[in-house]
Amino acid sequence: MADEHDDHPETPDMVAAIALGAASREKADAFLEEQTVLARLQAEDLRREDKLRHWSLIVHHISDVLKLTFEFSIATILLGLVVLAVATVWNAAHDNALIIEAFSVPQGMAARGLTGKAISAQLQEKLAALQDATDSARPADSYSNNWGDNIEVQIPDTGVSVTQLYQLLVGWLGHQTRITGNVWRNGTAVSIAARSGADGVAIVTGQEADFPALLQKTAEKIYAATQPYRYAVYLDDNGHSAQAQVIRQRLVNIPSERAWALNAMGLDAATHSDPRHAAHFFRAALAAEPHFLLAEIDLAADLYFTGQDEKALAEGRSILADLPNARGEISERARRILFPGSAASVDDMLGDYAGAVAEARTTETLPDYFNNVEFGRQEELQSLGASHDARAFAERKRVLPLPGRTDAASRLEATAVGEFALGQWKMAQQDLAAAHAKLTPGDNSWTSPRTTALLAGIEAEQGDVADARALIQKTPEDCLPCVLARAQIEWLAGNPAAATHWYAIAVRQAPSLPAPLYHWGQMLLREGHFDGAIAKFASANRKGPHFADPLEMWGEALIRKNRSDMALAKFAEANKYAPNWGRLHLKWGEALYWSGDKTGAQKQFATARTLFLTPSEKSELARVTYGK
Repeated sequence: MADEHDDHPETPDMVAAIALGAASREKADAFLEEQTVLARLQAEDLRREDKLRHWSLIVHHISDVLKLTFEFSIATILLGLVVLAVATVWNAAHDNALIIEAFSVPQGMAARGLTGKAISAQLQEKLAALQDATDSARPADSYSNNWGDNIEVQIPDTGVSVTQLYQLLVGWLGHQTRITGNVWRNGTAVSIAARSGADGVAIVTGQEADFPALLQKTAEKIYAATQPYRYAVYLDDNGHSAQAQVIRQRLVNIPSERAWALNAMGLDAATHSDPRHAAHFFRAALAAEPHFLLAEIDLAADLYFTGQDEKALAEGRSILADLPNARGEISERARRILFPGSAASVDDMLGDYAGAVAEARTTETLPDYFNNVEFGRQEELQSLGASHDARAFAERKRVLPLPGRTDAASRLEATAVGEFALGQWKMAQQDLAAAHAKLTPGDNSWTSPRTTALLAGIEAEQGDVADARALIQKTPEDCLPCVLARAQIEWLAGNPAAATHWYAIAVRQAPSLPAPLYHWGQMLLREGHFDGAIAKFASANRKGPHFADPLEMWGEALIRKNRSDMALAKFAEANKYAPNWGRLHLKWGEALYWSGDKTGAQKQFATARTLFLTPSEKSELARVTYGK
C-alpha cells in the first residue's frame, strides 16, 4: 500500500479536499469563500495587467508609426532635393537661351527713356522678328549654336542669388548665348556695340534719329554671328541670295553645318543658276549625311523639274516611307506638309490624279513651309486638268487665292499644264506666254526642260510642227517629257516610225511609269494597230492602276475590234478615276449602243453633253443618231 501512495503523490487540491472532508461545514464554507475572493482578486489583477499591456502595445505602435512617418518624410525631402538638383543640372546642361543683358547707355539717353533695359527689350523684339521671318525645315536641335524662340532680357542681380548660382551652373554645363553691349556718343553720331562671346563684336554707327534702324542692323549682325545658317535663309527669303551663298560657302567647312549648307546651295542652283547642276549639291549633302531626309526631298523635286521622272519616282517612294517616322530630322511643321505634297507628286507620276488632287488639297490646309501651300494649289490645278474635270478645273482656278508676285509665273504655268491635258491648246499657249512675261531676271522656270517640252507639244497640236521641232531640239534627251514631246511631234508630223523610236526610248528611261506606254498605245490606236495598242494600255494599267486614260483608250480599241461588250467594263473602271470626263461618257454611250443597250447609251450621251468636250468631240456627239 505504501508503494501505491508513492506512485500517486498528494497535490494541494487533494490535501485541501481531505482537509475539507475532515472539517466542519462552517469551516469548509469559510475556506471556500476565502478562495473565491482570492480568485477574484487574481482575475482583476490579470485584467488590469492585460489593459496595461494593450495600452503599452498601442503606444509602442504609435511610436513606431510616427518614427516611420518621420523617416519617410526625411527620405521624401532628400529625394525631392536630389530630383531638384538633377533637374537643375539637366536644365542647365540643355539651356540654349539667348540672354540679352541690359545695355550700358549714356545718362542723357537714359533720362529720355532709352534705358539699357529698354534697348535690350527692343533688341529682343527685333531678334524674335528675324527668327519668325526665317522659313526653314531645319530642326532647332541640329544647330551647334541654337537659341530657338528662347530670347530673354536679363537685369544683373546684386549679391549672391539662386539665379546667379544657376548661371554659374549654365556657364559650366550649358550653351547659352549671352549678348552684352553698350551705347556711346561719337560726336554728333551714336554707336551701338553688341558682344556675343566668341562670335565677336558688332558695331553700328549712325545718327541718333535713326536709332531704330541702327538697332535693326545690330540685330541682323547678331543673328548673322550667332545663327549663320538661319541668317542665310533670311537673306534668301529677302532677295539677297548672293550674300547667302557667301555664308554657305563658309559653313561647308564646318562638319555640323556641311550637309545643310550644301543642300541650301543646291536649292539656290535649282532656283537661280543651274537646275541640272543642283542635284550635285543634294547628292553631296547626302554623302555628308546619308539619312538627310530634306536633301532627298529637294533632290526628288529637282529630278522631276529636270525631267528625270523615273529617278524622281524612286526618291518620292523612299521619302513617303521615311517621312512618317522623321520626327526630329526636320521640323514638325515641314514634315506635316511635305508628306501630302510628296504623295501628290507620286500620285501624279503614276496617273492617279484623283489621289493627287486629294493630297494637294490636304497640303493647302496645313501651316505653310517654304511655299508648299502654293505648290499644293498648282498641283491641284494640274491634276484636275489631267483628270479631264474641266468644270472643277475652271471653278478652282476662279476661287483660288491670287498668287503672290513671285508665284504668279509658276501658277500660270501650272494652269497651262492643266489646260494642255484638257486639250485647250490656245488657252495653254496664252497662259505660258503670260507666265513668261511675269518672270523675274534669273528665274529658271522658263528654262525648265519640262516647260519647253510643254510649249513644243502645244505648238505641234496646233499644227506648228516646224516651231515645235525647233523648240524641242533645245532640250536634253534624258528628259522624259522632252522625249515624249519628240515622239508626239513626229507622230503629228506623219512620221510614226520616228515616233516609235522616241516612245521606245521613253519606256526604257521610265520603266515604272505608265505615261510612255499610254502615249505609245494612243498612237498605235490612231494608226489602226488595235492589238498592239491594247497591249500598251494593259501594261500602262499595271503600272498605274488608277490612271483613267489607258482604260478609256483600251475601251476605244475594243470598240474598233467590234468588242463593245468587253469595252463596257473598261469604261466603267475608268469612270471610277475620271467621272467627269466628257469623252469617256461619249465613248461609253457608243459601246452601250453597239451592245444593244440604246437606253443606257442615251443616258451616257446626255451626260457627255453636260461635260467638257473638245471641238472634234462635240462634232462627233452631234453626229450621234443612235436610238432615234
